[in-house]
This record gives sequence, C-alpha cells and structure tokens, in this order.
Amino acid sequence: MSCIISGVGRIGAEPEFKVINGIDLANISIAVSAPKDITFWIRGTIWDYKISSLSKVLGYLTKGKQIHFSGSITNVRVYKRNNGELGSSTEATIHSINFVNSNRNELEELKPDQASIKEHCEF
Repeated sequence: MSCIISGVGRIGAEPEFKVINGIDLANISIAVSAPKDITFWIRGTIWDYKISSLSKVLGYLTKGKQIHFSGSITNVRVYKRNNGELGSSTEATIHSINFVNSNRNELEELKPDQASIKEHCEF
C-alpha cells in the first residue's frame, strides 16, 4: 500500500544527516497537532533525489521550525505503551517541504521537486 500524507507541523528535534551510497538524506521528526490536544509524530526521511537542492534545505531544517510537508507513508506501527495504552509510529518519505511563516526570500531559494508526489493511495 502506498498512501500520500500531507500536513503542517513542527520539526521536533534537530535533523539527522547521513550519506548512503553517495546520496544525501535527512531524517526528521515532525509533530502534527490534532484536536483534543493530541500530537501525532511522523518520522520523515528526505532523500536528495526527492527534493531538489537538499543542501539548501538543510540549513533551514531546525528544531521548532514550522513546515508544510507532503510525502508517502512507508510504515505505520501500532504498539502498547508501558502504561497499557496503544501508541503508533508513522514513517514517511518526504517529497516536498514549504516553510510556514518564513522570510519570502528563503521560500524563493527553496524549490521542492514535486514531480514525484502521488496524489492518491494505491492498495
């Protein structure tokens, strides 16, 4: 199953940057608020070939920054917490990022490659 995810959230921790087989990637955690004071956490991976000029984006991906993101869900895991409540973990490949409430000059420099965004779910 492949399904698109899109939302507005805040980067929850400083991103982790890696190079795998010569390809740059960044792992980010995104906190998305929902009604009734619920926060969903999404673990996102940004591959260099998914967003043009990832090197330009890296300097702006900082803890607390508000972003609008789109991507494909890669894994959803449900687990039982120590207190007996159910929890979940969502992982996604991020295809595009737009910075919310950012300087207009920053937004003009960062041009996400949206050609690979899927606009529907495939089951």
